[in-house]
Amino acid sequence: MEKKMTSGEMAKKAGVSQKAIRLYDEKGLLKPTEYSEGNYRLYDYAALQILEKIVALKQIGFSLEEIRDNLKSGEASDIKSALEIQLQNMEEKKYQLVWHMPVM
Repeated sequence: MEKKMTSGEMAKKAGVSQKAIRLYDEKGLLKPTEYSEGNYRLYDYAALQILEKIVALKQIGFSLEEIRDNLKSGEASDIKSALEIQLQNMEEKKYQLVWHMPVM
């Protein structure tokens, strides 16, 4: 039987707060695998992988809504398209920052 992790253990492994995990649960991004007798959220390794994906997408600028859409689709082509769009957005922001930067 696979060992289940508490939200605290999940948070520590993924480098996020327990509050973030609760938010992801509320937003439908990450659901507990089961609940303990004390009604604590418990997660398996697959949930940790989902959490790590959420964290990675969030770090590159995806909104929670965009992340939810990508997780629901699960299609690699959809994720690739979203990443390409995000890269284009980042390039545009970089251009704007460089263009407006004062010359020294």
